[in-house]
Amino acid sequence: MGLLQRAVALPRAGEVVTLERGGWQLVLEGARGGGVALLAHDGRRGERLVLGTPAEGTLALALVAPLLPLRVRLRERLALMPGTRLRGYVRAPLVLLLGCGAGDNGAANHAFYELRPASLRTAWCEDNGVHGYVHVVESPFLLEHRAPRGEAEFLVPLFLHNDLDRPLLLDEVSLAALGREVREVRGCPTAMPRRLRWSRQEGLLQQARAWPATRRRTQ
Repeated sequence: MGLLQRAVALPRAGEVVTLERGGWQLVLEGARGGGVALLAHDGRRGERLVLGTPAEGTLALALVAPLLPLRVRLRERLALMPGTRLRGYVRAPLVLLLGCGAGDNGAANHAFYELRPASLRTAWCEDNGVHGYVHVVESPFLLEHRAPRGEAEFLVPLFLHNDLDRPLLLDEVSLAALGREVREVRGCPTAMPRRLRWSRQEGLLQQARAWPATRRRTQ
């Protein structure tokens, strides 16, 4: 089902299935009395679930973007001169969304739980026009498209515009909720690109850009 989605047949009574996905190791064990025990571990902490599942069902695993807005704390300070723009990328952790369905292809999936990595922290925010919970992450600002290490992170392409009459210094960027969808772009999980524009009249404006076109191979 591709880089970001996968369906796994649920184990029968007495069977054990082990797999890795999105930085998590999952162990599924079928019980004789029905149901499935699921143990998830990311190397630092574990979570345990007991599932009541349909017979011959599947466990659907989807790597998605976090649900809340992101506050990205940059490892470098950005300096944008007046009237300039800068294109780059930041990284953020993927969330592993669990669903249950019927059939080998995971049809009619019902998402029921998400596994969040420890690096995805949640905090209350009351500044920069944001009032509510956000996810706080740390990332370098990448000037080139560089695939994250492993499958536990995704890229957010950014287009920064400084329309002010003064230099703009940034040590973090706040991104509105990205939507859960992440696509594979050049072999790398990637969210929809975002444009951030600072102007004296309107302050900070943020909008989503179109997904990059998929290049077709020529014969």
